[in-house]
Amino acid sequence: MFMAAGLIAKSLGHDRIADLAGVGRALPMSLIAFGLAGVSLVGLPPSGGFAAKWLLLSAAVASGQWWWATVLVLAAC
Repeated sequence: MFMAAGLIAKSLGHDRIADLAGVGRALPMSLIAFGLAGVSLVGLPPSGGFAAKWLLLSAAVASGQWWWATVLVLAAC
């Protein structure tokens, strides 16, 4: 995500959000990479972030540490 953001900022010559109009046409692959990284950070299925959160949640429930499960669920909201 940081690499895609850096590439976008370097290609456009600035990092102002208000002036990012048309970046999808100029750098489509960078924008797709940025979006996929965001989906993984949020933990939406079928991303790697979802798999990691699912495994952590399963291990917390299996070991009886419900408070970790609560933290994981609340952090995802």
